[in-house]
Amino acid sequence: MILVGLLLGSASLIFPIAFIIISIVMLAKSKSTYSVVLTSAGSDQTALQSSDKETIDKVIAALNDAIVHRG
Repeated sequence: MILVGLLLGSASLIFPIAFIIISIVMLAKSKSTYSVVLTSAGSDQTALQSSDKETIDKVIAALNDAIVHRG
């Protein structure tokens, strides 16, 4: 009887522990997605998406510089 109780008790811990481990692995593998969104009077348009924040920052800086230089 004690052996059955131990087996059932440990089996009830397997699923929560497995869920926690899978959740941690999925969280570690997830990456943020950054976007360049162009906004006009009529709508918003996603121009570029990337997981590389530096690339998006460079594109945004270039767009801002082009707008400033155009006047």
